[in-house]
Amino acid sequence: MVLRDLETLARLVNIIATVNFSKRIIKNGLLKAKDEDVNKAVQLWENLINLRVEIYGKHGTRNFATVKEEMMTFIAKMQTYYKNEGKEEKVPVAELKEEVVDRRQLVGKTTFYEELRTLRESGDIVQEGKRNGFVTVVIK
Repeated sequence: MVLRDLETLARLVNIIATVNFSKRIIKNGLLKAKDEDVNKAVQLWENLINLRVEIYGKHGTRNFATVKEEMMTFIAKMQTYYKNEGKEEKVPVAELKEEVVDRRQLVGKTTFYEELRTLRESGDIVQEGKRNGFVTVVIK
């Protein structure tokens, strides 16, 4: 067995042990697992593996957007929408917060403002005003 396989096996055993943590039975210092516990653990393990493949892909690259990327995508979409409506291409911070924090619940309010600050400091967006201000994506 390869060392990585041993690590994987150890993690699976740990999941089996914790699936029914409240109902576990220990006899003579050994943790006894029922067949249904093992089946639940295997199902949970397979779900975790599938999620990992979904997130990182088959080639080890990330397949999902970060919160910053989601924020920039929303701002860009809304800028396009406002442009098509003949309005100024500025997105209200309150609207961005509503989408990211309230509607999609990607992060909490404090983290939202930290991410917004990071985007501003990196030069990815320009913000006019504070919480009642407006943001626009900077095209580089």
